Amino acid sequence: MNSYFDSSALVKRYVTETGSNWVRTHCNDPNRSIALADIGRVEIVAAFASKLRGKFITSAQYESVNEKLAADVKQKYNVFFNL
Repeated sequence: MNSYFDSSALVKRYVTETGSNWVRTHCNDPNRSIALADIGRVEIVAAFASKLRGKFITSAQYESVNEKLAADVKQKYNVFFNL
């Protein structure tokens, strides 16, 4: 099954907030393919930075979620480009 997740939904995969369990369950389904717009990567990193500035996450957590996102972009997401 193919699914599109926008950046605000995928932030929930990395940082616990309302809706995180639902997103994680769907993203971890081995039968599901996750599509992400290329600009979504930038939006997700910006959301992480906002959470860091707001002290919702620590510097170590910020580095960790960015590393996880980079790995997932390479291995798990089907990134598409809007031209």
